[in-house]
Amino acid sequence: MPDLKIDYLRGIIEKLFVAARTPPETAKILTNEILQNCLFGHDTHGMMLVPRFLGHIESGKIKVDAQMEITRKTGAIALIDAHRGFGNLDLQSAMCTAMDIAGQFGISAVAMTNCNHVGMLWSAAKIPAEKGMVGLIWAVAGPEGGGGLVAPFGGKKRAIGANPLGIGIPAGRMRPFVLDISTSAAAGAKIFLYSEKGKKIPFGWLIDEHGKPTDDPNEFMKNGRFHGALLPMAGYKGFGLGLTAEILGGILTGFGANHMIPGYVEGNGVFIVVADVSKFMPLEKFTGEVDKFLEYVKATPTDDATDEILIPGELEFNTRLEREKKGRLPVTDKIWNDIGNWAEKLNIDMGNPEQ
Repeated sequence: MPDLKIDYLRGIIEKLFVAARTPPETAKILTNEILQNCLFGHDTHGMMLVPRFLGHIESGKIKVDAQMEITRKTGAIALIDAHRGFGNLDLQSAMCTAMDIAGQFGISAVAMTNCNHVGMLWSAAKIPAEKGMVGLIWAVAGPEGGGGLVAPFGGKKRAIGANPLGIGIPAGRMRPFVLDISTSAAAGAKIFLYSEKGKKIPFGWLIDEHGKPTDDPNEFMKNGRFHGALLPMAGYKGFGLGLTAEILGGILTGFGANHMIPGYVEGNGVFIVVADVSKFMPLEKFTGEVDKFLEYVKATPTDDATDEILIPGELEFNTRLEREKKGRLPVTDKIWNDIGNWAEKLNIDMGNPEQ
């Protein structure tokens, strides 16, 4: 698995998207977002997205010229149609819209539909946290044709999406609290990453097509079709959170839920709530109290297997410092080969990675 220079990757990715008819400014923003995901350590939503997005552009699933549209706005509530553009960029734009409304009313609720894959929620959740606001995100996420990816608690087959949720909370001296979790035991992209690396997965992540526990990541998908099922995180608790995200992200937004077989279109419906802290109490008082609480939690004695208590988001910020210092990012052999194939197809010179 190569470690490649960040600037080299930036040049290649941007050229690929422009060659695939993406407007240059959009290609620049998209490339930066993908590399940011990698810098924060979210490799499952970094370089893996490049061949995926290029394939979706070619098929017409991603509309490179799409413009997000606010189709309804009443007081603190807005409904957004993403028109099937780049979902990860649309999510951040929707979050900014929610923040603008919350700045006026103190709180906002924004529903986004007709949206392609938004990637990780982390990038969007940290935006309000860095601006003195609290952000909450619920998203439905399922495969083309519906049916879900996650088995219900106690179930043997797929029924709901891997439906992530994201939370961003501002702090003062401390880094912001930023949580991004799939409501499945592991995200589907993580299963694929283990498969590409030829590694076994922990038991408790996946069941095979017969409903039996497995540590083989290849049981998740065979011949391009899903066979196994992800398991919910924390048993019935994760199942309950997954149902909530599917109802809010799928049904309330109008995007649809995974029972719509075969009418479910792969992508995300997203429900966002933002609260402007300053409308509830002075921001400095809030962030000061958050600091005290997080510092108290971090001071907890650790067990023998743990060096440090980490607050959600802290690992990502630490990873970014390390990777920026190194100036390189890891890319799996499979993803790099896929990118090379796209470069050949789009007549892009890959150049010398070490120049």
